[in-house]
Amino acid sequence: MSADTNYLVVKLRNGNRYEQIVPELGKPDTKSFSQLNFKELIVNIELTDFKLKRTDENAFGHHHEMMNVWQISDEVDSLNKKMEKRYASLGLQSENYFFYRTSNFIRKPIREPVNIRKFYAGLSLPQFNSAIENAMNVARTSSGFIDSVNDGNTQDEYHQMDFSIGWHEKINVCFACIILFFVGAPLGAIIRKGGLGLPVVIAVFFFLAYFIFTEAFKALTIEGVLNPWIGMWLPLYIFLPVGIFLTYKAATDSALFDMDSYLEPIKKLFSKTKIKN
Repeated sequence: MSADTNYLVVKLRNGNRYEQIVPELGKPDTKSFSQLNFKELIVNIELTDFKLKRTDENAFGHHHEMMNVWQISDEVDSLNKKMEKRYASLGLQSENYFFYRTSNFIRKPIREPVNIRKFYAGLSLPQFNSAIENAMNVARTSSGFIDSVNDGNTQDEYHQMDFSIGWHEKINVCFACIILFFVGAPLGAIIRKGGLGLPVVIAVFFFLAYFIFTEAFKALTIEGVLNPWIGMWLPLYIFLPVGIFLTYKAATDSALFDMDSYLEPIKKLFSKTKIKN
């Protein structure tokens, strides 16, 4: 290995090296194959392509996975201010462009509602055509500006929801570990048969159920159906009573998953029926 670790140095002894040579243009007599006999040969193999290439941290700096809860809160606040600024610009655009152009066209400031029918009835045909063309231009421009504001805010709302979900995930994962512990730990004491395998299988079943609930409610939160406070914490609300119930059953030495305890009353019932018969 070289000092700068950019090359792998290989020392070869007492060998042959074969190389195929491409003939040059205009020199057909050039040999197309060469052989080199050596006693010692040093070969440098470049290793730059095998080195770990670190990705620029700025490329992922705005993902909520790379932020703490305070940074996520600041990002959500900045998105809220950005959307409010867009809505404010929409109001200014309507006031300074729509009303201003309409006031100039009728040559008087608009201070009270104008009767459109009376206004158009008092215009000549060229003025009427000009008024219609002016109204259509204003409507097209305003519609395009409104669409751009809605598109920008829709994208920012999605990012805001994504950051809000990330904020809740960083907190509720701690409580999820505690609640799922109180779901899985009592299973070993309650399930008396099957050794280690059966409690692990049932614990994995509970974990998959929690994962499915989490992803389902997360999708509903992203779509805006549920509030992040509800969608991200509802799976824990569901599993909290399950953990309390299983912990209570384990503390009271209950045979919750013992099938014999459920089959025994049925067997006694059938045995009594046979005796009577």
